[in-house]
Amino acid sequence: MDSSNGPAGHDDSAVSETTDDNREVFGARLKALRMSAGLTQERLASISGLSVHAVSALERGERRRPQVDTVRALSAALDLTGEGRDLLMRARAAAPAAVGKPSRASIPLSLTTLLGREADMEILRQWLALPDARIMTLTGPGGVGKTRLALEIARAISAQGTTRVVFVPLAAIRSPALVAPAIVEALGLTDVNALASPAGARIACGGRPLLLVLDNFEQVLGAAPVVVDLLSSVASLRVLVTSRAPLRVRGERELGVRPLALPTSTTSPADVARSPAVRLFVERVRDVRPAFRLTFANGAAVAAICRQLDALPLALELAAPWMKALTLENLLQQLEHDVLVLPLGPRDLPERQQTMKATVAWSYQLLDSDEQQALRRLSVLPGRFSIEAAAAVLSGRKMVPREDSTLGTVARLIDNSLLLRADSSMSAHPLYEMLETVRAYAAVELADAGERDDALQQLARYHASGASRAASGLLGSDRPNRWAAA
Repeated sequence: MDSSNGPAGHDDSAVSETTDDNREVFGARLKALRMSAGLTQERLASISGLSVHAVSALERGERRRPQVDTVRALSAALDLTGEGRDLLMRARAAAPAAVGKPSRASIPLSLTTLLGREADMEILRQWLALPDARIMTLTGPGGVGKTRLALEIARAISAQGTTRVVFVPLAAIRSPALVAPAIVEALGLTDVNALASPAGARIACGGRPLLLVLDNFEQVLGAAPVVVDLLSSVASLRVLVTSRAPLRVRGERELGVRPLALPTSTTSPADVARSPAVRLFVERVRDVRPAFRLTFANGAAVAAICRQLDALPLALELAAPWMKALTLENLLQQLEHDVLVLPLGPRDLPERQQTMKATVAWSYQLLDSDEQQALRRLSVLPGRFSIEAAAAVLSGRKMVPREDSTLGTVARLIDNSLLLRADSSMSAHPLYEMLETVRAYAAVELADAGERDDALQQLARYHASGASRAASGLLGSDRPNRWAAA
């Protein structure tokens, strides 16, 4: 991929340069314009709302004739007006139209083994066997492995040979308006209007069963009507979405992807070894230290590291390379001090997943300002907490009042995979919890916003009030409704 910076010897003549092969006219002109503007492919992709892969494919001539909307987005990103914009549009028109069909190779191949997702895979298989399961959404926090799970089921369905599977990566797209062009491109079509009518959508999707995998939908939720219109037009279509938040459309089946299972006991070596979180961490450590083995002596430390990292696959993969320089005990101490201290991850990961801090920041930035403030303040609640405790810390003098209830705020944060409903058989009422990686990020934001002391004061008052009621014997039949504070 070309990521060169700056014009580096390119002048105005380079901008008008073309090649003898019409297939390369647009790509050559785009590359010259980009370099003349001093932009990398990554920067141009970010400004235009396209993916880096799309920009690279255009410049290499792999995409012969981009959609008109794509050319307009590129022209705006390059500040082209008048003749410059017209030249780029004419270069597009000079390229021959082509209609291709994506092969099974269009589904990205995974480089690692999927661990601990047998139950999720079985649920997806059951849903895909039901005729009325048309749209399925995998939700969960960043780094939990939604894309990895979607790819696994996509390959399994594709291998059966009866269903065409098309993978549509949306992570680099910021505008909901660009989702339909991305789907058109993934389908191998060149006409951006191919999905504009029910008849056109049916032709575009073909006559055979089609599974459309829309990956990373959370930042383009405004495009949900596009998906609904497609499903309404094409009876043979099913859609599998990965997103940190559900689409909230009729007929949607949501599968919350949870962190990997942790050992139920650290005193049993067999139980530790069976844990998917431990197995993943050990495998990634052995990628950098082949001689590493899980033993009775180190099992408790490995389990503690996995627990500190919320058993998130991405966090485990980011932590494992530390073992080249640290012992397990050193690593655990580092993580207990700052769970976001993990270094840059594999270079083939998208930027938002290069660190756990960036992963949580991506989700945080998708919230509105009131939801961000609520998440910050909830970070002072340790472990599992009730709706009353949440209401207490959300009622401080620095909290912007909102018309809806505390329960509504908590529900929205759950929808955005930043809070979890805690599994508990010990309480008759729901409890909630925040992943430690999310809590660490939110706590920093809380301090930066100057709200930490106020939130802690509200928490102290809540606990003092509870202690006072307990001491007075008021926790019996006269106990107030636990939902009243919401």
